[in-house]
Amino acid sequence: MREFHNVPKQEKPQEHSVDGHAHEIFKIDVTNVMSNVGDSKRIKGTSGLTPIKGYELDFVSGADMEWKVEMRRVSGGVEIAGSLKGGVELECARCLHAFSFPFDITIREVAIFVSSGYEEVEGPNSEYLVVDGVLDLEPVFRDAICLSLPHKRICAPSCRGICPVCGADLNVETCECASRKIDIRLKPLLQYKENLSTNGSDGKLPGPSE
Repeated sequence: MREFHNVPKQEKPQEHSVDGHAHEIFKIDVTNVMSNVGDSKRIKGTSGLTPIKGYELDFVSGADMEWKVEMRRVSGGVEIAGSLKGGVELECARCLHAFSFPFDITIREVAIFVSSGYEEVEGPNSEYLVVDGVLDLEPVFRDAICLSLPHKRICAPSCRGICPVCGADLNVETCECASRKIDIRLKPLLQYKENLSTNGSDGKLPGPSE
């Protein structure tokens, strides 16, 4: 558990809303708004979300997600705590239709101070950085959302998917592909099954010439 130096008690930070370009609103000039250790600031905003592929997301203008964070200046970095709530559009792996996946995430991270041209720092606190006094919240939000996405993306447990033969959406229609072409090597088994259900059988499988 991280330990920080004791600092004078601060007044409850005011909450500010931020507007503007989706990528720019996540960049906070920490040196101006939190110049001393112990200073804090609350901000909130909205953003649109566009899945790219796999577990990648792009933030765009919109209101798919509401976010609120409180940032607190600590020795050597910035502590970030807050919540992300909204939904992201995914593609169902069964029926291939889009559906909204809801999320309600609590975040708590620490970003460390570095200067431009820094060498990569290894360690548990090196994932998020404050470069030249600017904190970018975008990677913090992206990681939190992507880690919450399901590995198997299905719009509903009851989704029947699409027919692998004709491509019909089996959730809304039926198709005539039930009697699919049988591998010729399995034809004797099919004939045996038909004999059992109609005339009975002596238990012998039909020969190649039958």
